[in-house]
Amino acid sequence: MKTKRFGNGRKMALKLDMSKAYDRVEWNILRIMMRGLGYEEQWINKIMKCVESVSFSVLINGEKIEGLSCLIHEAERAGSINGIQFGRERIKVSHLFFADDSFVFLNAKEEECDTMKRILHQYTKLSGQQINLEKSEVSMGKRMSTSQGQVLAQRLGVRLVSHHAKYLGLPSFVGRRKQEAFEVVKEKVWNKLQGWKAYMFSQAGKEILIKAVVQAIPSYTMSCFRLPKKLIKTLHSLAAKFWWGDTKDHKKLHWSSWDKLCRPKEEGGLGFRSLTEFNQALLAKQGWRLIHNPHSLLTRILKNSYYPNTSFMEAGCPNGASCVWKGICWGREIIKEGAKWRVGNGRTIKVWEDKRLPRPHESTLSKFPNLPPQTKLYKFITEEGEWNMAEIATYFHEDDIPWIQGIPIDSYMEDKLFWPFTPNGHYNVKSGYRVSRELNLHPTRCSNMDEIQKWWRMLWSLQIPPRMKLFSWRVCNNWLPAKTNLKHRGMDINTCYDICGRYEETLTHALWNCEKVRGTWKLCSWYKNCSRLGAGSMFDVLMAIKQTNTRNDFEDTIKVMWAIWENRNRKWQQLPYMHGQQLLNWVFSTYPNVPKTESELLQQEADVTTHVKKWIPPANRRICVNCDAAVVDKVAGMGLGYIWRKKDGQILAAGQIYKDGICSAKMAETWAILEALKHPPAEAISQIEVQSDCKVLVEEINKLEQYHSAESNLLHQIRNVLAKFQDHCSKAEDCRRDSGSGSNSGVGAVSIWSVAVGVACILGFAGGFVLRPYTLPHDHWMSLFSF
Repeated sequence: MKTKRFGNGRKMALKLDMSKAYDRVEWNILRIMMRGLGYEEQWINKIMKCVESVSFSVLINGEKIEGLSCLIHEAERAGSINGIQFGRERIKVSHLFFADDSFVFLNAKEEECDTMKRILHQYTKLSGQQINLEKSEVSMGKRMSTSQGQVLAQRLGVRLVSHHAKYLGLPSFVGRRKQEAFEVVKEKVWNKLQGWKAYMFSQAGKEILIKAVVQAIPSYTMSCFRLPKKLIKTLHSLAAKFWWGDTKDHKKLHWSSWDKLCRPKEEGGLGFRSLTEFNQALLAKQGWRLIHNPHSLLTRILKNSYYPNTSFMEAGCPNGASCVWKGICWGREIIKEGAKWRVGNGRTIKVWEDKRLPRPHESTLSKFPNLPPQTKLYKFITEEGEWNMAEIATYFHEDDIPWIQGIPIDSYMEDKLFWPFTPNGHYNVKSGYRVSRELNLHPTRCSNMDEIQKWWRMLWSLQIPPRMKLFSWRVCNNWLPAKTNLKHRGMDINTCYDICGRYEETLTHALWNCEKVRGTWKLCSWYKNCSRLGAGSMFDVLMAIKQTNTRNDFEDTIKVMWAIWENRNRKWQQLPYMHGQQLLNWVFSTYPNVPKTESELLQQEADVTTHVKKWIPPANRRICVNCDAAVVDKVAGMGLGYIWRKKDGQILAAGQIYKDGICSAKMAETWAILEALKHPPAEAISQIEVQSDCKVLVEEINKLEQYHSAESNLLHQIRNVLAKFQDHCSKAEDCRRDSGSGSNSGVGAVSIWSVAVGVACILGFAGGFVLRPYTLPHDHWMSLFSF
């Protein structure tokens, strides 16, 4: 309306306000409406007993005001009302209802104003609802003058506004002054922080409040709009001041930038959200919905407005685009960076541009083939739905060919984008946030990153109080107010350590090297293993202690270290100083060791004990098939095996297949199940059970949920094959995984056995198996397999 696009310059938007919507509902009208919507009489009676009782309150959220909506639709069909329209297809929207928040769109004409007044009068008369005309308002399109708007507003009996302030808690109009439009977000965060007295919370408590409350406040707004950088910087500043303990009168020392605190905990941060990347991840969710819900009203409107002749991934973002569309296009960068293509018929995927290779990092080709830029992937798929290896070998780099071979094809399905960072292939904000961090920050990966991440995971998993975890985190980062640290940050102080009065107070000296402190450490039973430590930072000291001691001893080390620092602070506060055994008694009596839970003890026992499991016959089925696979890295292929058996253990058939191509272990397991179901014995007509050691895969097959993962093509084929059996079920065997050692390494080998399985060696292991051609005496191979 404000940009005059699609002929909406002469439209008006009427925002209605219902007077105490729930209190004015007539119960008889409510009963009639539920009957009209098709509810059963028994359910209607239960609802009426609830709402008619004064001891209950009802929250209606998300449903349309059906009666008023029907009246407006009837007038629209009669041509008495004409809503706003979008795109060349002229998609019309006459009204938007959510609970009692209502928008109605009309032509800016007196005739339509009169029609709307009659509809509202009829609705209030039937339902008992009352329109609050004093709070209702109307705005005009850009082609309407103020005087024309005043005439129409008076005819409707409402006030005229240049634009509506809010709808559903969000600004309905965002102009050039974006900072002012979203100022309410800052006010909400500020008011929440002002209500908390920071000095009453520990840092562990502040961490929870910031993550669960402060950073959740702007989430709703960020899911629709891109917040200004200045506003996000202000929100970060407010959270940082609360975290470090700033007040109106006292400014505390900020030991680290907020960006470092936003790093994941396994990388040395605290896992606070960076609102810029979180905002982008939320908007990417909207883009993902546009891709996978093409028939929704929002998708149809945006497509007709911004990309009528192309796809969402190729759509442009013109200068005059709405704030919402600009935000979605910004979020689309995450989808472009992280999403991959599931190959169907290959008619959508561009060979040069689109990501499809299942490589962990680089999903595009190693080099561009000598092909036109717009070449589609279906040129390399045969009529039988297989890869055309002759064409692929001609145009693609040899390093890419095994990855291409490992991609399954279903030529009866369309190509589809999937999200490789979730099991079901659907986008979620958590994984999108991680991709956004990598996209915007370009983190450099150091050579010992794996060891560092392992260290931080261990530290945060210790069974010690949260305050001690945060203390050890600050120790590792050298973010405690030792005197040398304070002087380094500009404070003019004497750096001599008050406890010993001889050396400078570095963090290492105060917590480990000082003779006064050593007297306490010597009382610990494990100290003799670490007595020579002392050079370097406290981070180095702690890592050395962990390497030479058990987990329980390391937890005690953190407790004692925390107690030493608290004892040092007591000296500053002129409180009695505790020595040696007195200090140990105090900390271990105040914070005793947490006994391990039953699940942790069982896990320890499982780690020590190796369970050898035998084949378990199907419980309620006549026949079962066990499937398994091994990825053979050396020859860039996978070995698939299966065996069909009766309930009594009699072998009906077995087979092994080798496939070229590199893929994940889960993909190989999926191939194995599909190949087994494609080669059933004659007896496998009904009552079959499919067993696999991949629990996640079995759950995906059994669920009715639509998956978009890399394996979804094969899952679709498996479900189609299973539908041909009269009765079936899938079961996950709890067994150890394949080592991928290459037992199935007969390149190009396809072997199917019936009852005479003497030509094969079946290597049994914990309910799974690997098959390979081998000639052994009958009694020999039977001894290798137990059931």
